Amino acid sequence: MSTIEEILKSKKKTKETVELLAEAFKRDKKLIDEIIQCFKDGTTAEKGNCMEAIEYVTKENPEFAEDCLDFVIEHINDKAPRVKWEIAESKRQGKGILGIRLKGSYGAVPDGIPSNAVGDWQPDKFAGWIEWAYKQSLKGESK
Repeated sequence: MSTIEEILKSKKKTKETVELLAEAFKRDKKLIDEIIQCFKDGTTAEKGNCMEAIEYVTKENPEFAEDCLDFVIEHINDKAPRVKWEIAESKRQGKGILGIRLKGSYGAVPDGIPSNAVGDWQPDKFAGWIEWAYKQSLKGESK
């Protein structure tokens, strides 16, 4: 059983599960691969716990976002209510909002993402865009 799976199946309360996941992510950034597997096979609650743990880690270590940016973008419109709630909660808290179009993707920008905060697939610019989104959150412009 993987580290993430052991934590998620541990029958602990949600807050403790999120804290354990966050601590595991801090110790081993390679666990992002396990999160991806969780999103393929996990329950709605497990997905929500993983997203909340990612948020928890990025509060203390914004650089962690670079390791899981593709994953978060892929699940920004996830239909799971708890995942959608986490995204809405991040917006409510005034966190920087950033949208990146995946290669070959088209269509409307999801609700809540400002049109000036969306870029095309240009990985060499991601770090700068993340910094921009962070600065926007400091100004209160991402709400």
